[in-house]
Amino acid sequence: MSIRAEDLAHQFQLNCQEGGVASFEALADREPVADSLARQVPVSVAEAADGEEISSQAVRVAPGGKHLAVHRKSNGTFVTTLTEDAPECGCRPAANVLFRSLATACGPQVAALVLTGMGQDGTEGAMAVRRAGGLVLAQDEATSVVWGMPGFVAKAGLADRVLPLPEVAGELMRRCARPTRAVTAAP
Repeated sequence: MSIRAEDLAHQFQLNCQEGGVASFEALADREPVADSLARQVPVSVAEAADGEEISSQAVRVAPGGKHLAVHRKSNGTFVTTLTEDAPECGCRPAANVLFRSLATACGPQVAALVLTGMGQDGTEGAMAVRRAGGLVLAQDEATSVVWGMPGFVAKAGLADRVLPLPEVAGELMRRCARPTRAVTAAP
């Protein structure tokens, strides 16, 4: 699903020092999300490459048409995997794929942000994050362009909090100040 990079830049400015992985797909007629975010945040932002190790000072965005997953290697580092597996909930990239992989790789240290987007993508992944003991934050209806993805997560009772977009970063920082979490976002 699509989201304007400008709407997310302030969220990343506040939390990207801890690193993160994001699954976004930009509208075909807009500038790619990674390029726009890269100009607005103080860390490395780029489309994820298959097999890339993720550093704590980087944000990686799923390229259009590919699922992004993250796995923990035996040495403890995290590595990306890109696939062209079948779409989930009509999406590729799909938040479900990313969230499930991070729930497995990070357990209770993962934080998933479900932001404006159409459809149910993210709901199954949010369930995996919650089962792993992780944090799920969802954007509220009033500040969402489309309250599909966050709405399904909220209605399923999977969100720890449902918040206006301007409050998401502060809540994330407050909760992540306790233990370090792998920060993920998916519209």
